[in-house]
Amino acid sequence: MDYIKGIISLVGAEGAEIPAYSRGVRGEPAGGLPEGYRRLVEELGGFVVDGVVAVMPPESVLLYERSHDPRLAGSERRVTVDDGYAMKLGPRRGDEEIDHDRMQKWAEARVENGWSIFWEYSQPETRIVVTDYFEYFVYPMQPDEFLYKLLTRRLDCRPLIDADWPGERFEAAFL
Repeated sequence: MDYIKGIISLVGAEGAEIPAYSRGVRGEPAGGLPEGYRRLVEELGGFVVDGVVAVMPPESVLLYERSHDPRLAGSERRVTVDDGYAMKLGPRRGDEEIDHDRMQKWAEARVENGWSIFWEYSQPETRIVVTDYFEYFVYPMQPDEFLYKLLTRRLDCRPLIDADWPGERFEAAFL
């Protein structure tokens, strides 16, 4: 499936005026850019859907790489995740390990407590990590697939989906 075309259709971006400076990629963070993010910003640049999910333009992704999230300062570099929750114990069989040094923020959710959306580039395949630094939701997929499945409710992501959102129609603001 072409997730980019699906997103364009969902957010009503056909023929939308998207600022030229927001589109395209000029440089890459240390771990590179996942193909799904690259295609997304080449078509749409940075944008906000319904004031809830904000996809950062490439320039912001590059700046963010240098600054990192201040909430990471007091957290562990590597976090063991057991059933979606960060644990201070060492890894056990079946647990996932998240390495904050190998995560790149590319979007954020403007919902209660604020959630950050990263891609993790230490794995053989791209993984999307949605976190408030206490709970972690991990999805082995590209950013475009994640966003499409989130908007169409084909993804279980408790912090971002509720009874009212996402709906069937969306408003997008292009950055």
